[in-house]
Amino acid sequence: MSVVARNHLKQTGGIRAALLALLTCSSLAAAINRPQKTSGREWMDWARQRGARRLGEVPAQAPEPVQPAYPFDPTYIGVFSALHDTVAGEIRVIAEVAREGDCLAMTSCTVRHRGTFELQKLTSTPLMPFGAFNKDHQRFPEMRECFLVITLPSANMSLSEITIDLANKNRTITAVLEEIETLPLGKSKGLGMCVGPLFSEAPFFADFLTWYLELGVDRFFMYASHTDWLLKWDPKYYHFPGSRKKLQIFHHHAIDWRLYHPEHASKHYYGQWLMYNDCLYRARNTMELLMFQDRDEFINIRRHRPRTNLRQFFLEQFDKPEIASVAYWHARYFVHCKMDKVQVMDALPDKPTTKNPENPPLEVMRYWGYSIWDPDHREPNFTSCNQYDCHPKCVVKPKAVKIMSVHWIAVPEESYTISQKNLPPRLVFGKHISCKAPSIWGGDWDEDPNKMLCFKENLEAILYPPAEPKRPHAIHMCPQEEINAYLAGKWPINRTLALS
Repeated sequence: MSVVARNHLKQTGGIRAALLALLTCSSLAAAINRPQKTSGREWMDWARQRGARRLGEVPAQAPEPVQPAYPFDPTYIGVFSALHDTVAGEIRVIAEVAREGDCLAMTSCTVRHRGTFELQKLTSTPLMPFGAFNKDHQRFPEMRECFLVITLPSANMSLSEITIDLANKNRTITAVLEEIETLPLGKSKGLGMCVGPLFSEAPFFADFLTWYLELGVDRFFMYASHTDWLLKWDPKYYHFPGSRKKLQIFHHHAIDWRLYHPEHASKHYYGQWLMYNDCLYRARNTMELLMFQDRDEFINIRRHRPRTNLRQFFLEQFDKPEIASVAYWHARYFVHCKMDKVQVMDALPDKPTTKNPENPPLEVMRYWGYSIWDPDHREPNFTSCNQYDCHPKCVVKPKAVKIMSVHWIAVPEESYTISQKNLPPRLVFGKHISCKAPSIWGGDWDEDPNKMLCFKENLEAILYPPAEPKRPHAIHMCPQEEINAYLAGKWPINRTLALS
């Protein structure tokens, strides 16, 4: 090294400074050559991977994002109904959302006056009373019910549509407003029944309809869930249909049908909470009482007399003005069911009645070896049931309820301090007629009348009712001959039923 170079290094810091400058230049060159990062976390990941390559290590790969088990749109908002009560001056929007924040952001809306272009800005109150079923929201996402309450400036407004604004989300949802029915002058309110969801066939729907028409039910609000995937056995779904027979629509002047197409993520039993709240609000001006019943359930009044009026019977149970609903338990009666094929006939004016090869036979479901019209003296034991066990069903005053749950009130109106009054089974209980047998549990109808109807667990629960706190979710009723065989140690048995 020359004297001049040696003197220069002394003046600038020596060899140590030169090495530092060389390292700095190398780092700057590497920084220029590497891809630009958008955050400190990404820069740290890049530096960690670079260091691992220098040491000969294989960096850990980031986990793959979790994919939903079924089609799911995280931005989805679906309006089930937008109902306008012209008497109360109120709008109720019933919807389902994929994100909770989208519902809570619906704090304002705009309504359009019918026949004009006049718009009016209003405030809306969002409600989300129900939680999620699944803990794994990434793998099994689900829709959530969202209810909006809009108080109008006055009653008897004529409105055509509503546009809901999502605060700070630059998004709007528009729906057509439907005026709910009001009573004609001089007509009194009746007894209605909400039934849904219907997604498959049930035996003897004509019996169900006749049973309740004779007891004085004035109107049936029927809700059908319709989509192809519903009738497929899907283990990824929270619920599955008890039958996969396609639904047949039964027409009657007392029935109002409504159709709903559920999403895969409509986890709350195919939209049942949407249907029940739609029915509740839709019937509030025409029905004094509303029953919530399934199509295979038959009420059994112990002091039943011919021409018993069900509306009058239930009104007697509302012995205090602050009672919002009365409820009665159900027992599950296992029965055999079968499929009958009926050939569709054509009758033309100029031809005799003949079989038409283009019309396939119609499948009709019926109970096998059991009739709801015959007396059944078996006594269900409800002693271990509480307010919400044993499948209770409610009869409500529509205007006493703010939000309806599956079979009971979720949120009553403030003035009704008694949400539910349970009626004693010595007075009334329900029969849930179930076609499911052990061989096809959760499947289609049973075609073999010789198969047993009950599991060993069902028989033990009947003979030895569980004590608290092991309360039963349901009370099962088995044939007496199966109970006797179990007590005699001769269970299982090969039972034979009449084929009629």
